[in-house]
Amino acid sequence: MSSASCRPSRSVRRTGPQTRTLSAAAALGITGVRVQRSASPRAFADFGGEDPRDVRNREMFRDAAAMCTDAFQAGIPARCQDAMVSLGPTLAKTRPKALGSPEAARFCALFAALLYHPVEECRQMAVSSAGKAIDVALFLRFAPRTLVCELDPARRLQVVENLLKAARAILSTDAALDRCRQSGGLITIIDVWRSSQIGDVAREAMHLILLFAPCHSKAVASAGCVDMAIAVWTRLLQDESMARTPLQGAVGVETGATGPSLSSNSSSHLGLVVELMIWMLPHTTLQRLQPVSTLAEQSLRATQIVPPTRAHEVLLQLVSKMCKDASLARDLMNLGTHEAVLRLLTPDTSALQHAVAHAWIQIVAGAAPSRRQLSLGPPSVEIGTPIALRLNRVQGLPVQFAVNPIDLDVPPAPLLAASARTEALRKELLALGTLAQTVVYPGRQCGDEFLHFDTNFEGANLRCVMARSSTDYEVQLSADANSSHVQWFYWRMTGMTAGVKYKFRLINLVKPRSLFEDGAQPVMLSRCLMEEGVGWRHVGDDIAYYPNGALLSNGKPAHTLSFSISFTRTDDDVFLAHYFPYVYSDVRQDLERWEAGAQCSELLKTPGGLSVPVCRVGAPPGTKPVVVVIARAHPGEVTGSWVMRGVCDFLFLDEDSAGCRAALSWVLVPMLNPDGVMLGNTRTNLGGVDLNRHHHDDAAPETTAFRTLFSAAGASPLAFVDLHGHSCRRGVFCMGNAGASEKLMGLLANHSSAFDLAGSAMLPARSKDVGVGRVVGGARCSHSFTIEAAFGVPSSGDIQMTPRDLQGVGRALCRALCELSEDALA
Repeated sequence: MSSASCRPSRSVRRTGPQTRTLSAAAALGITGVRVQRSASPRAFADFGGEDPRDVRNREMFRDAAAMCTDAFQAGIPARCQDAMVSLGPTLAKTRPKALGSPEAARFCALFAALLYHPVEECRQMAVSSAGKAIDVALFLRFAPRTLVCELDPARRLQVVENLLKAARAILSTDAALDRCRQSGGLITIIDVWRSSQIGDVAREAMHLILLFAPCHSKAVASAGCVDMAIAVWTRLLQDESMARTPLQGAVGVETGATGPSLSSNSSSHLGLVVELMIWMLPHTTLQRLQPVSTLAEQSLRATQIVPPTRAHEVLLQLVSKMCKDASLARDLMNLGTHEAVLRLLTPDTSALQHAVAHAWIQIVAGAAPSRRQLSLGPPSVEIGTPIALRLNRVQGLPVQFAVNPIDLDVPPAPLLAASARTEALRKELLALGTLAQTVVYPGRQCGDEFLHFDTNFEGANLRCVMARSSTDYEVQLSADANSSHVQWFYWRMTGMTAGVKYKFRLINLVKPRSLFEDGAQPVMLSRCLMEEGVGWRHVGDDIAYYPNGALLSNGKPAHTLSFSISFTRTDDDVFLAHYFPYVYSDVRQDLERWEAGAQCSELLKTPGGLSVPVCRVGAPPGTKPVVVVIARAHPGEVTGSWVMRGVCDFLFLDEDSAGCRAALSWVLVPMLNPDGVMLGNTRTNLGGVDLNRHHHDDAAPETTAFRTLFSAAGASPLAFVDLHGHSCRRGVFCMGNAGASEKLMGLLANHSSAFDLAGSAMLPARSKDVGVGRVVGGARCSHSFTIEAAFGVPSSGDIQMTPRDLQGVGRALCRALCELSEDALA
């Protein structure tokens, strides 16, 4: 088969004998695509005593193959559509016996190639037309007969594999799947799998069964697939391809150590078997699952560690799901499966770390159900005195400094190395299970050997602290009122000893993933170091983020962030936070600077008595396009404020912004939710309302007032931008509304190297998004976006992002919006 790339051509030579190779199809794994056309249209008409019906079928296959070739090489969607419409009657008239001919084999390869056309429009048209014109269940019935036809064994398997590939392309919709199942197609596919078990045909059959599994998992399990999966799984582990190879990079394994390893081919097949087993778990009896525990343990030891594969992922998923049954969890524990799981923790398998931690925790917690009795959740905060006390916190920091720490440059800090993160997670998992002993916060003095904690300042979040020892602390954070949102942390500590390593575990975090898994660090401000001109900086070693086996009050798994800090000064006064804080007093101080270049006023007084500022700059209203930018709807997403600070500093104070000010009328709300910021909330306001889910109604006074402001901005503002932060995804990226203009994203990418254009997306509106800012804004302007800025981890590179980097994104956003206005007027 030629290795040359096949490009669709609109001119097809039709004279003389020729051999054409469709290498684009070969790249997709479609075999037997070599098409030979003879000069005589009846070259195979004389077959002696052969049944004339078979002769006609072979002629039909020859003509159908030619039709597929012409459509493929023309590269015209309409030709692909016509070919599929014409093929429907051909397949309906075909006798199953005729599929054993060379002509049929050639047709099957070309038929599959057309359904996987390299041109997207052609492929979509071919698949859509085939779904309407072709009875998939009908031609799938040819597969079992072909497996025993007179073709040579290799050709037989090739024909069936291409038939199954074609079926996989056509069955891409739920409607097509349902029609095929009702016509008996699922049973036919299972029969093909049962006949082949292992090999390319079996893999294609399993891909098809997995298409049915999400909606028809019970039917799949009832058709005997559980026993088939166990049999195939057992055979894979007993296959002769089992060898002994070095366990590359395994933590705790000596160099040169060996172990069994499945070949990559068997590992791929294993991944399909295990994925199917996951779907069938709810419909499988405990007795039938007993051998699966042994197979899972053996497979975890048999799969190669490097590189991580789909087989690793689904094996870990299966183990986690099996552990919902305590007896299966104990079986897995007794087999040493938790040790096999931990073996997958290597610096080269960082993508698997979260799945490894989850599987390990599920085994340990499932085998010891008492651990699950630990219930974590929001504190019992009522609207009234406790909230009022938190709103009356000290504004700013309780320690006076000559300069504002946020104005000092942050020293560059690399992301923590993968090897360090791996080893930290491994140690944490092995140590999990020890419970704290002594409550040291709030309100208890337990001796000078313990650290002292404080939250009497704005933005702080700390609920209680329990000491395992004088250097080991378990921390719970305060959840937002009337919700389980908790991710932002910020507190003060005193009483430390220089050079001693202190361990902290934050045990009631909500999100299943975190940028701390990617090498991010907390940040710290030291009173002693501030006297030397050093402000906020990244700190922390031995950082790990993992599910801890406990359940939150909403029934979701609790997660732990653990890290160690060695302080450089004894009896220092330090502040520790998730990321560089930017609180209400910071925006008030910035307003004093910004008023020199902008008109700043009050949008509203919040229920907590704080002022929400709005700033205007640029062309007079009604003379130029309007741009509206807001930040901190979610109080814990502090990175949004740093981007907004870059926007405001550029527009209000930078002479280079004169063109941007002249081209647009700017309306900016730097901090929409100051109550939430003051309280140290993660997502909601004082009343427990998520502002970015209520831009469409009057559930929150902040969004009601903003909607009035937005309406006054004109009939059709040019753009609306809502600035947020993200604690799970890397980089700075955009989310827009599907069908709207994407131009702003491209312009922002041109002006900022920190912006991740590939990670941005235009999203379809979901019912739960009806009150999201970008969705509501999209009803009035074509350029409505949420911009998310990660908590320190860039989309590329290994240096953590600082506030200065994020302020640079704000300046780039202004220039991008200015260019957008020029394009709109052009």
